[in-house]
Amino acid sequence: MPMISSIYAGDPEDMRQRVAEHRACGYRGHSIKIGALDSEGEPALDAERIAACLADKRHGEFFLVEANGGLVPETALRMLRMLPPGLDFVLEAPCSTWRETISLRQRCPYPIMIDELAQQDDDIAFATAYDAADGVGLKISKAGGLTPGRRQRDICRAAGLTLAVQDTVGSAIAFAAIAHLGETVPARLLRCVLDCEDMDGDHRDCEIQRRPQRQRNTSPRGRGTGHRRQRGRTRRASSHLGRIAGRLSPP
Repeated sequence: MPMISSIYAGDPEDMRQRVAEHRACGYRGHSIKIGALDSEGEPALDAERIAACLADKRHGEFFLVEANGGLVPETALRMLRMLPPGLDFVLEAPCSTWRETISLRQRCPYPIMIDELAQQDDDIAFATAYDAADGVGLKISKAGGLTPGRRQRDICRAAGLTLAVQDTVGSAIAFAAIAHLGETVPARLLRCVLDCEDMDGDHRDCEIQRRPQRQRNTSPRGRGTGHRRQRGRTRRASSHLGRIAGRLSPP
């Protein structure tokens, strides 16, 4: 399964360099964060960020441009009209409401993927009925777990919506769930999976096979998720959380 990097918003050339660094590690997908405030540079800055990050695009690479719901149709359209021709990317979560998203989609020349708007089964049914998106960023915890996530996967498959399987944040347990659900998505519909454990940087609890030079992974074929809980580590974490809870409890 293809893995995707996360490129936080910043100076356009710095973002371009971070894409290159992830490319050198074998990542084939890149999630570019945008959403400049007017005081930071308005839509022109976001257009520069996108153009810089895609300047060295290689064959087989996939780019998501993610606004985290931070745009309104007006600013999104201004930004898109500043882009050079021929760029190939998917615009993810451009707006925070259905009305804004549907309004933008009617005038947007790029495919749109939704994520935070699609948390329940009926959200995806709504997106399908109103042709509001071309793909869904399926976040397992937001969906309510693996069983609801599986239903949403099936709705997307039936509707021909592409999928990025991910989660907001998580440990080896969360990534194991992402990897297993991702493997059940047909290859033509799976755009990428997110290794949320990278945010923690500790892979000792998980048997998922990562291939660093290609940034792809496969899940184990045996029973279970491939995660082996290390009791000493979880005991320490539980004890630490217990102490925090004690300090937060009312007298």
